[in-house]
Amino acid sequence: MATEIEQTRFERLFERISSLLEQARATVSRNVNTVEVYTKYEIGRYIVEDEFDGKYRAAYGKTVLQNLSTRMIERFGEGWSYETLNLCKRFYAVYSDFVTDGYKIQESNSVTAGYKIDVLAQNDVPEVPKRTNPHFVLTWSHYHSFACQKSTGTKLL
Repeated sequence: MATEIEQTRFERLFERISSLLEQARATVSRNVNTVEVYTKYEIGRYIVEDEFDGKYRAAYGKTVLQNLSTRMIERFGEGWSYETLNLCKRFYAVYSDFVTDGYKIQESNSVTAGYKIDVLAQNDVPEVPKRTNPHFVLTWSHYHSFACQKSTGTKLL
């Protein structure tokens, strides 16, 4: 009798811990997706601001993205092709009117230290005039898919 009660308590403990770990993994996954979207948005912003500041011609801007891609792949590995950087640029251009300060990506003083991510509570996100809650809610894959469909003329719905 005592071992049956102990087994039931053990199973309940195991299920509670398992549930907690599954919730934590889901939360981490959502946060990673959110940080990826905002990081790629900021990359696009940096590229657009650099192009406008230098008033690059289209051919020169393409060379800059190709060289940037090469350097980023050397430093950070695959995933930073010319196409990806160009997509970041288009992503910023399309969504720049819809972004709130809900997630701030601040450059650190050290080039190699990376970024500091400050995530505010949902109710701390400032209101944007004429828009309701315009933060990114999809994964980068979704935005990438929309951009590809838009660039090929395919209807989204």
